[in-house]
This record gives sequence, C-alpha cells and structure tokens, in this order.
Amino acid sequence: MGSGRAGAGGGGGGGGTTFDLPNTVIGNSALTKPCPKATVEKEVNRIIKNLRTDYLRKQFGSAMTRGMYERLFNLSVDVFQNKSWSGIKDTYGISGGPGCLRAWAAAVNERYRREEPDQKVQETVRITFEDFLLRALNTDENLYFNGSSPEIMSRLNQNVFKSTSAYFLGIMIWRILERQGESMADEVQIQLKDVAQDKADSIVLSFEKKFLHRKFRDKEQVTHQDLFLIIQENLPWFVDELRR
Repeated sequence: MGSGRAGAGGGGGGGGTTFDLPNTVIGNSALTKPCPKATVEKEVNRIIKNLRTDYLRKQFGSAMTRGMYERLFNLSVDVFQNKSWSGIKDTYGISGGPGCLRAWAAAVNERYRREEPDQKVQETVRITFEDFLLRALNTDENLYFNGSSPEIMSRLNQNVFKSTSAYFLGIMIWRILERQGESMADEVQIQLKDVAQDKADSIVLSFEKKFLHRKFRDKEQVTHQDLFLIIQENLPWFVDELRR
C-alpha cells in the first residue's frame, strides 16, 4: 500500500531558486500563451539543483514530515479496514461529529509541529497533509470542514490512500517549488503540479527497487509507510533522485 501514481512565503532554498517562466504573473498581467511543459520541467530541474542540501534535509528529513505522513496510514486502517471512527476517537479524543476530519488533522499537526522548530517547515508539512486529505475527498472543502464521520468515511477515496507515498511526496515537492516563485498563471500551476508528481513517482519507484520489502536496521521489512524514514536515513540517495 502507498505506491503508485495519480494522474506562500519565501523558500530560503539558496541562490538561483526563483522561477523564471514566460507566463509567471507579474502584477495583473500574464502572457496568454501557455508555457510548454518541457520548459517548466527544465526550470524545475534548475530550481531543485540550486536548493541547498541542508534546506532539503529540513523539509524532507523533518520528524514532523515523517510523523504526519505515517499517521495517514493509521487513518487508512481505521477507515478502510476497521471501518470505524472509534480508533481515532480513542487516540485523539475527537468524536465523529461535524468537522471531525479537520479536527483530526489539526490534532495531528499540533502533536508533531512541536518536534519541528522551523516555521516554514511546519507550514509546508501542514499544507501538504491537508492537501492530501482534500485530494482524497475530491477537493470537497465543505465536506472537509463540516463532514461527520459517516460522511467522511463514505467519501474518502481508497485509491488515493493506495498511493499515499506518491501523492504525499508529489504534493510536498509541489508546495516547496511553489514557494520559490511569484504568483503563477493557472496553466503553469497545473504543469508545476504535474512535474512535481512525475518527480515523486520516479523517487517512489527508486525507493521500491532499492528498499521496499528489505530489511533496514531493526525493521524486518520496509513498507511504503517507511518512505520518510528511508529519506531521513539516506538523504544523499533522495537528493540524487530529486535532482535527476
């Protein structure tokens, strides 16, 4: 579980990390001609190669990133295997009333943000986590903020959770890239998301080939839930894959 592919503020990543794309919005104007995806891919690769390694370590190697990512697997077990909100209620004290999923996300965020001193990392991980949940709800914000547990459990898309590693990593790469530029035209944002997802898919494929189902330290068998553990412990591998 967790493999596969689905279709604000400064980044602080280092010099040369501001996007230079033809239809980046400047003021109230933008070029009407869409930017070719190949141009976006080239610019993304340039940006990533210029992001400092210690910046990437802070973002992807954070205990907060790993902790919140792993909680999505717990949610999947509660919803799709146990088919009950009771495990979440017992662990977090959150009833299944209106707004329960948003309340759970806030509780998870509050728990793990204490492990991360950098506010920019906190914000990136929080937004990534919420974006993932919204994607699993087909971007239904009203359901996310106001849905009760029966509504949430009936609407969460299990296929998104089957690709937790690729989706979560893709969203995180996109959000980090987004921080490196000015406001972008909608067409560029869509292309940027696609390129970020392509990067994530490639990294997850490398992870599967190199680490999945193998012994790693005290773990008898690595699973997709261990992706960010592997990133923490094998940062040079991850950075090489990210910069390909």
